[in-house]
Amino acid sequence: WTLLDLFIVLIMAAAIGKLWHWGWGVLTLATMILIYHEAYPSHWVLLNIIAAIALLRVLPVLGWFSRTVRFYRNISLIYLLIIALPFMMQQVRQSIYPQLEHPSKALEGHPSKALEGYEIERNLLNRKRRLESSKASPIPPYQHIPAEEWKLGLKSQQMLRIDPNAQVQTGPGLPQWKWRSITMAWSGPTLQNQSIHLWLLSPTVNSILSGVRVILVAILAVFLLWVSWGTGSRLLFKPKASTVPLLLVGVLLSLPLISQAETSPNQAPIAEIGEMDKLDKLSFNAFPPQSLLDELQKRLLAPPDCLPHCASSPRLQLELDNNHLTARMEIHSLTSTAVPLPGVAKQWLPQQVLLNGEPAQALLRQKNGQIWLNVTKGIHQVQLAGTLPKRHTVQLPLPLKPHFVEIKATGWRVEGVHENGIADEQLQFTREQGESLAELEMGNLPPFVQIERTLLLGLEWQIETRVVRKTPKGSAIVLEIPLLKGESVTSENVRVEDGKALINLSPQKSETGWISVFEKQNTISLTAPDNTVRSEVWRLDASAIWHVEIEGIPVVHHQAEGRWLPQWRPWPGETLTLHLSRPKGVTGQVLTIDRSQLIVSPGQRSTDSQLLLKLRSSRGLQHKIKLPENAQLQTVKINGKSKPIRQEGQFVTLPIVPGEQKIELRFQQAIGMSQYFYTPSVELGIDSVNTHIEVKMPKERWILFTGGKAIGPAVMIWGILIVIILASVGLGQISLTPLKTHHWLLLGVVLSQVHVTLMLCVVAWFMALGWR
Repeated sequence: WTLLDLFIVLIMAAAIGKLWHWGWGVLTLATMILIYHEAYPSHWVLLNIIAAIALLRVLPVLGWFSRTVRFYRNISLIYLLIIALPFMMQQVRQSIYPQLEHPSKALEGHPSKALEGYEIERNLLNRKRRLESSKASPIPPYQHIPAEEWKLGLKSQQMLRIDPNAQVQTGPGLPQWKWRSITMAWSGPTLQNQSIHLWLLSPTVNSILSGVRVILVAILAVFLLWVSWGTGSRLLFKPKASTVPLLLVGVLLSLPLISQAETSPNQAPIAEIGEMDKLDKLSFNAFPPQSLLDELQKRLLAPPDCLPHCASSPRLQLELDNNHLTARMEIHSLTSTAVPLPGVAKQWLPQQVLLNGEPAQALLRQKNGQIWLNVTKGIHQVQLAGTLPKRHTVQLPLPLKPHFVEIKATGWRVEGVHENGIADEQLQFTREQGESLAELEMGNLPPFVQIERTLLLGLEWQIETRVVRKTPKGSAIVLEIPLLKGESVTSENVRVEDGKALINLSPQKSETGWISVFEKQNTISLTAPDNTVRSEVWRLDASAIWHVEIEGIPVVHHQAEGRWLPQWRPWPGETLTLHLSRPKGVTGQVLTIDRSQLIVSPGQRSTDSQLLLKLRSSRGLQHKIKLPENAQLQTVKINGKSKPIRQEGQFVTLPIVPGEQKIELRFQQAIGMSQYFYTPSVELGIDSVNTHIEVKMPKERWILFTGGKAIGPAVMIWGILIVIILASVGLGQISLTPLKTHHWLLLGVVLSQVHVTLMLCVVAWFMALGWR
C-alpha cells in the first residue's frame, strides 16, 4: 500500500457515502480494501462512474453535455461488467481451489508435455554416452603444451571420479515447483541479530476472503447499476433516431502480412550483350591459355610425394678422440633431395665432407649454422670429419635421426644413446677428467631448467612432471632428473636409469614432460635439489576423498582454475612433508527419485498406465517397485532401451547403475471407466518429489468432482456456475426482456463453455432487443 492507494480508496468511500448513504460508503471502503490489489483497473473504472453520476445530478437533463456524460457513464458501467464477471469467476474458483490463484502459472511445467520432455532428455543422454565412448582412449603420452596454456587435462577427469565401493549419499530430492516470490528490502542497515515476523493467512481464511470479495463486488455492481439504470432509465436512454447503443466488447488488432516474392533459385542468369561482345573479341591464336601454363608449371615444380620422408639414415658411426670427430653416415634416398647433416655452427661443424668417397660438391649452409647435402636417388655413404672445439661439453644435433648409432669415444662421456643403439635428437659429449679446463674455450651458458611436479591424488595416484628451459634456446640440454620414491614413469618416450629420468631437450625445444604412476603412501616427502642446474615447483591436486596435512615450507599460491591447488616454490635444500589419510564416509541414502509421473489412460474395459521415473544413484543395486493388484507389466525401458525384465507377483525388480537414469514402465489393468474412477496406486519403494498424476479422460466423459491432495486437480465449471447463478438472479429482475431467472440460468449453463466476452455479447443482444 502507498499513500496514493489509501487516498483513492478513501475518496471513493467518502464520495459514495456523500452521494447516497454512509452505509454504502462503508461497503465501498470494505470492498476496495479487499479487491484493490486483486483487480487492478477496477478502482479507476469506479472513479469514472462515480464522477459521471455526480455530474449528472447537477447537469440539466436535456443538454448535449448531459447526453455525453450519460453515454460515458454507460460505457464505464459496461466495462465494469466486463472486468467484474471474470474477476468473480476467478475468485469463486480460487475459493474452492486455492491452487488456481495464478491460473496461467504451472507448479512445474505442464504435465501433458512430460512425455515429450522425457524423450528429449533420453535422446540427449544417449548422444552424450556415444560421444563419451568415442572419446574414451588410453592415457596419451606427454604432449607439448605452452606454459601459459598449461592445463592438466588428466587431473580434471581423475579428481572427479568416485570410488565405486564408496557409500556416497545422493541426498533428498529437491522440489522444482515455484509459486509466489516476495522481495523484501530495507531502507537502512540491519544488524545480524535482528529478526522479522511474517503473518500469513491460512488457505481457509483466503477461501473465505475470496467468497466475501465476490459478494461485495456483486452488491456494489448491482447498486451502481440500479442507481444508474433503475427507475426512469427509459428517460435516460431515448430510442430515437437511428442510433443503437454500441457495445464495445473488444478491439481486434491485426498486423498486415507482407509477402515478398522470391526469385526462383533455378532461374538461370541472362548474359549481357557486353559479355557476348567480349567473347567475339577472343583470339583463337592465343594458345595455350595462361591457365594451362600455370597448371603445367605447378606440376613441374610440385614437390615429390615422399616428402618429408624421402631420405633416411639406417646407420651412423662416430669416432672421437681428444680433438677430432669422424662420422660415417649411410643415407638411403628415394629421389634427388637435400638432407641435413649432423652438427651445427655453434657446436661442431665438419671441415671435410665426402660423398661416396669423393668430396661433396652440393653443400648449403643456412643462417642457423645447419649444413645440407644434396644427394641423388639411391644409397650413399657420407663421411664427416672435423676438429672438436675446446669445450667441456659439446653437443651434436641429429636432424636426420639414424636408426642405429655406434660410437667409439676416447676421453669423452657420451649421453643420448640408448643401450639398443637408438639415439635421441641430439648427442652430448662431456670431457672426462684429465685435461685442464682452463685451456678450454668459453662455451654457452650452463643449462638451467625448472621442474614442475604436480601430484594427482585421486582414486589412482599419478604425477605429471614438466621440465621447462630457463636459459636461452640454441643449445641442447641433457639432464638426469631424480624421481620421487614410489614413482614409475609410464610415458613411452622417457628413459629411466637408476631411479632417474633421462631428459634430452633439443636446441629449439623449450619444454618436455612425462606422466608417472605413484605408489600410495601415508607420508610424501619432497626435497628441493641443492645445485645450480635446476629449480623445482610443487603442486598438489588432491581429490575430496583425501585429507591432507601440510608440514614444512608455506604455500605461495592456494587456488588455480577455480579450485584448491596449493603451490610451493622451494629454495635449495628445503623440504615439504604431506601427511595423507582417507576419512570414512557416512552411511546414508544412495538412491533418490527426483521426479515421478504416472500417466493413466482409462478405456471402456481396461486401463493403460505409464510410469516415468527420473532417479539418481551412487552405486549399482536392485530396486523393487510394487504395481497395483491385477496389473500386467507390458514393457520396461531404461534410458530409452527396452529391458527383458519379468514381473514377480506385484513386484518389478529394476537394475540400477550409478549415475542419473530415466526409467519407463507400462502396465495394464482389466478395469475400465465407471461412474467413479480411482487412479492406480504404485509403491515406489522410497520417497519421491515432483510427483505428477495425469489422467487422460475419454472425450465423452465430463468430470464433476475430484479428490486427493489440496494442491491437485480442479473442476473449473463450478466457479463459472456459481457466478452464472448470481448473474441469473440479477438479470431475472430486469423487465426489459421476458426472460426470467430460470431462463437466464439455462442460457448461462449452455454458454458456460465459451469465453466470458461472448456471454456478455449475448446478454447485451437481448438487452438491445428489449430497448428496441
